[in-house]
Amino acid sequence: MTIHDFDLIRFYLGNDEVKEIFATTTNLSDLRIKKINDYELAMCLIKSEKGVICMINNSRHCSYGYDQRIEVFGSKGMVISGNRRDNASEKFLESKTAIKRPLLNFFIDRYEEAYKLQLNDLVYLVQKRKNPRASFEEGRKAIIIANAAYKSLRFNKVVKINF
Repeated sequence: MTIHDFDLIRFYLGNDEVKEIFATTTNLSDLRIKKINDYELAMCLIKSEKGVICMINNSRHCSYGYDQRIEVFGSKGMVISGNRRDNASEKFLESKTAIKRPLLNFFIDRYEEAYKLQLNDLVYLVQKRKNPRASFEEGRKAIIIANAAYKSLRFNKVVKINF
């Protein structure tokens, strides 16, 4: 599912294109994943043409829920898009502070609303005969980044990306 992260990075970078990637992975506890030549944990370090550094950390297992968040920070501040929970309540007690409800634990729970919005948008586009906001070219570039990540992993080196 890391390809979605590559697409998201390109979205946040705007007109600053991805230039290079370094990827590393490991399998620590789930031998079933290793048997199918896949990975439990993956990390990708990406650099843009303008020098922006992006890091993706992915894991197939998260004991505390479906942890998916993004942090963007720079010289003028930071933006965080955090995890979703079944409610936003926090408890502050004498012995503990900021006790929060567990994270949603499944991608369908996390993205149910987004899937509905996407389906509604698709119906609208078909009815109005309009083009989607996402293009074939954006998908192609995400695949190029993914292939470069595999090459980086295979050769254990930084790989330049040419679109």
